[in-house]
Amino acid sequence: MQLSARELFRLYGVSENLNEDGVYPLESSDDEAFHEGISAEGLNGTLNKLADATYGQGGRWYEITDDHLNSKGNISIEINDDDRLEIQDITDKVATDSEHSRLYILVNAHPSEYQWVVAEPKGTVYSG
Repeated sequence: MQLSARELFRLYGVSENLNEDGVYPLESSDDEAFHEGISAEGLNGTLNKLADATYGQGGRWYEITDDHLNSKGNISIEINDDDRLEIQDITDKVATDSEHSRLYILVNAHPSEYQWVVAEPKGTVYSG
């Protein structure tokens, strides 16, 4: 029998305020659905639901990667042909527990509002 492994994640919001240690702490969501373990394959659907719940129709999410860093040290995301979101890069100041954490930004339709979200690894499930 061959075992398959799937990593589980839990979503957290990122505080808008630095704590006394100079990092942005993680905050739990009020929505119980985001407290459960989410498989890597299920993250996209869950992030879609979270963007929709946060910003309504037209809310989107983007995973933050090195490709989003610009020469000014900011995060720059092309929303569409006419809109670009450019914000301060705080990725090294977010209180994540693991190098395997994934950082996302939820954005409203205009992109005038955004919110940081972290997918924190919460273990691995083995099945076979």
